[in-house]
Amino acid sequence: MPEESWSSALQTAASQMDGAFWARSLSLAETETLDILDRELRRLVHAVGPEGVLQDIETQALSVRGQRHYAELAELHAAMGYSLPPELVVIGDVLKADPDTALRPVRVYTPSEGCLLDPWQQALVDELNRRATSLADDALQALFDAALQRPSCTDQTASLSVLQNHLYQKTDRVSALDASLQWMAVRDYLQEAEVAAGMIQQLRDSDSDTELSEIGLLLPSNQIYAQAIHDVFGRSGLPLSGLSRHESVRDLGHEFVFYLLKVLKRPAPTMSLAALLCSPLLSWGREAGLVLSQAVMDGNFRLEKMAWPPNSAPFLSAVVKGADTTEAALHVLAEAEKLLDPESPYPAAIDRAREGLATATTELKKQRTPIWDELLTRVTPQSQTRTIEGPRTREGITVFAEAEEPWRSVRQLFVLGFNAGHYPRNVGGSAVFSAADLEMLRSKSALAIETPGERAELNRQLFVRQLECATEKIHFLLSRRQADGTALAPAASLTFMAQLFGADEPEDLICELETDTGRNRAAGLSLAQSEPPVLPRVCQVSDLNLGSDLLARHKKKDGTLYPMSPSRLETLMVSPLAWVLGRSGLEPREWAPE
Repeated sequence: MPEESWSSALQTAASQMDGAFWARSLSLAETETLDILDRELRRLVHAVGPEGVLQDIETQALSVRGQRHYAELAELHAAMGYSLPPELVVIGDVLKADPDTALRPVRVYTPSEGCLLDPWQQALVDELNRRATSLADDALQALFDAALQRPSCTDQTASLSVLQNHLYQKTDRVSALDASLQWMAVRDYLQEAEVAAGMIQQLRDSDSDTELSEIGLLLPSNQIYAQAIHDVFGRSGLPLSGLSRHESVRDLGHEFVFYLLKVLKRPAPTMSLAALLCSPLLSWGREAGLVLSQAVMDGNFRLEKMAWPPNSAPFLSAVVKGADTTEAALHVLAEAEKLLDPESPYPAAIDRAREGLATATTELKKQRTPIWDELLTRVTPQSQTRTIEGPRTREGITVFAEAEEPWRSVRQLFVLGFNAGHYPRNVGGSAVFSAADLEMLRSKSALAIETPGERAELNRQLFVRQLECATEKIHFLLSRRQADGTALAPAASLTFMAQLFGADEPEDLICELETDTGRNRAAGLSLAQSEPPVLPRVCQVSDLNLGSDLLARHKKKDGTLYPMSPSRLETLMVSPLAWVLGRSGLEPREWAPE
């Protein structure tokens, strides 16, 4: 099931359950409420596994509130036809597939330790291994386990080794801090990227034996860092390996349907009609769309006395008239779908436009007369992102993500965004179930649901494994301010680190790069050479002499002077050149009044 189909089924089923605990919130904040329902329902479906049904789970141990919420979420899933979220559809298809249709048998090897699979993933692995014709190879399993071992710091006395082996552990050992670790604070996230790039360039200049692939960047789960690294390192000529970033994209599909409904509702907004006609999803192309759009902006709202694109007459004539009845609106929606370009360079947007048209059509058929505000709510454009996966090469600087396992070892690691809420990531609570109810669902029912405490511990373990991928040095970079100037605190892990090295206060570990003292403490910085100040040039102020009588050169044919307003005369006195340009019609457009 595509993501849009799952979301549409969820929206439809949730809106039909009038007495559910989310009904009032859905009427006030539909998008936010559906996001919460989507997240909680996915959590339960993942936990129940392929063999379970949410309605069959015993929930007597839950609080009264928890029992009601669970029962209504289970009813919601049943109303959706027990459909699966997109990430589980393929797994479900494989589990139900006839083994005789497989192209070849596959045996799956998983790590002997530390492999966390939910019931669906475990069922998939078990089923593939059950169908496999070959027996498990112990030697191959041992080889895989050995490949997953990370060569952490071998010098047990180094601060790096102490951090990797004892972070988050109770210990009375206090070690001296050496050059294998340092913490640096800068202004904001962009300066973090710039400092890291400069330090890497400085490292390459001072140690030519260090390969770029032996340098790593660990980025927080905040896309502003990925974009900053992409921009700064790109300008610095430093190749990256494994950078994944998100790019905002327009919801062209729902924009098209949204503007169409806005136009059908009279009076039609001019900008909506113009935006509709130049939509890149229509089959008449960009040039024809811009011509129609410009005609509307010029006041030709009915598109009269101009050539219409081929096969567009039924649609355009209906659009300019509007739709006062349900039948007329359904006719326009049907004509709009015919004009969607099947060869559009935006196939995903075309599918989303068809989905939006289908949603609007379904709702219209339930209404005697169009309820425009309700229809517009159904197809409101949503914020969308596109993931851009960078190449993973042997040569580039290794990029790790905060939420992912490190995929190779490095000599030096730069940890960016070492601020509160990251390293480890904060664990968000459930908006539907209390922590106690989640604990009960896990311990007293058949649900393999993850509790906040377990997730927090897993995040800590992941951060330690990420630190273990460095063999020589780790540089922690943190921001003092967000982009809007809001103050930021260091990551909570800094407190645990300070205890290992006997610091009285966690802040004592940090080198403030905005101060001379901090810059002198930090190692490996790329500092600009100081230059002696240069005095500005001395400007000689004198009147401009054009060598001509300007008034004499701007006379009428009969020899009399043109009349001039006080502002013109003032311009003549202040800037003769500007006066000449103005009289000659040569003023730059930038000088024109707003």
